[in-house]
Amino acid sequence: IPYIGKTLDPPFHKIDASRKLFLLNLQKEFNERVQVLYMQMNQWLIKWDAEIKSQIRDIQKTLKFETRLLIDGLILATQIHNLLSTTLWLHLDLAVNFKKSNLRSLTILAELLKAIEDAFHRRSKRLAADVSYMLTVIAFDLQHIFEPLRKRMDAEPRPTSAKLDCLAALTLCMDLLSTAPTLSRVVVINVASAVATLKGMMQERDMDEVRYRLWKLSIVA
Repeated sequence: IPYIGKTLDPPFHKIDASRKLFLLNLQKEFNERVQVLYMQMNQWLIKWDAEIKSQIRDIQKTLKFETRLLIDGLILATQIHNLLSTTLWLHLDLAVNFKKSNLRSLTILAELLKAIEDAFHRRSKRLAADVSYMLTVIAFDLQHIFEPLRKRMDAEPRPTSAKLDCLAALTLCMDLLSTAPTLSRVVVINVASAVATLKGMMQERDMDEVRYRLWKLSIVA
């Protein structure tokens, strides 16, 4: 049966035309996108350099706030890097001249990346001291989601084979979350949590929370 949608292997001239169209649209909105990133960078930098430990006495709230700032900075740096590298690569690969009005914005992107790097270096001692506690808070939040479900399944008199698999996966997750989150353990936790969050085993809201916190655990670890 022929595939009625778009071809999965388009000819080179169509790929080239699509890239040129993408670059043309990117050039039109490039300065605006850089300005948005510049404002987001300033907002993040003000929060990052602020001393929050004296303002928030609850250590758990402090660690959650620092974790969110750390992840926001990494996401912002990735967005800036992607925009800068994509713009440079498309211009060079397609042999398209840079617009004179966009050159200043290109240099701003490079400076933003350097500013984020310097910001992380300035707080490297604080990060080194707090990152293990950040991971502990994230792991505790995951355990808080997993434990009620594990107890409920463990109390069932005649669980199905699927629920037994889920119970074993939850037990494994709980045990691993009580240890240091090494790369191999994070991989196993992700696999086990995929089994534990199979359809019908957990509410959709809890599944979203598990995915989000596992993503945070992977980023911080």
